[in-house]
Amino acid sequence: MKKYFILSLAFLITALSCADPFSAKTAHAHLDRGRNDLANGKYDSAIKAFGLALKKNSSLQEGYLYRGIAYSEKGDHIRAIADFTAALRINPEHAEALNNRGNAHFSKGGYDNAAAYYNAVLKINPGHPYAKQSLGLLLKHRTHLNN
Repeated sequence: MKKYFILSLAFLITALSCADPFSAKTAHAHLDRGRNDLANGKYDSAIKAFGLALKKNSSLQEGYLYRGIAYSEKGDHIRAIADFTAALRINPEHAEALNNRGNAHFSKGGYDNAAAYYNAVLKINPGHPYAKQSLGLLLKHRTHLNN
């Protein structure tokens, strides 16, 4: 009886110690494939790969960030904002998630929200080039709309 208990315990420890590295490795493999697809303009394939990565590891902030970017590239700003929001739940001061959330709001006409997110990025990183550029474009766009 003692022998079976020790064998069962050894099996359980082995199974548990192998589960996390395998899952993490698979999540990162999906993430890498998604980034490659995103870079090559294969947005649907990228979204699927990021979804698989997030299924393996739901706290993988990059999965939400990059999937949000893919959704934005497709013009699906509602889903993009949802993914950027999920990334920000993991790290509320993630400058790229904040900036991309601002971009998605800008694209769908939410100029006040966009400005708030760009300003939040600039509070965290005053020299952030994309947030500065985006805020400048937003202000120029608003001026053009008001004239």
